[in-house]
Amino acid sequence: MRSKNGSSPLGTMVVLKPRGVAPRPRPAAPPPQDDRKPARDVLAMHVLRAIFAAQTKHRHITLEDVARAVGARRVEVRSVVSDLDRQGFVDAMRMRLTFAGFAIAASTGEALRALRQAPSAVHKAA
Repeated sequence: MRSKNGSSPLGTMVVLKPRGVAPRPRPAAPPPQDDRKPARDVLAMHVLRAIFAAQTKHRHITLEDVARAVGARRVEVRSVVSDLDRQGFVDAMRMRLTFAGFAIAASTGEALRALRQAPSAVHKAA
């Protein structure tokens, strides 16, 4: 049953929207909070420095040696080494620094010394 103009007898459905009312935007989800990120960054710097120390002495270093040197669990060190490998700072298969990783590790020696001394300075001030 079609009308004379070819449309259906029910016509088309029209959805009415109130005028002047903008749709509410959905609130953005807050970024996930990872309290371990700063500690993970510090661990990454220590891993770079441990591999750097071995590499400058022309020694081969294993994952266990790095974990022992930085005082962290092997699982955490493996995860950090994987991240550094993905970012291009470490060759995880050979446990060697890339050129970029070597440059960063060489330049962070003073920064790590400052981080180690910071807690003692806080205790002296207190």
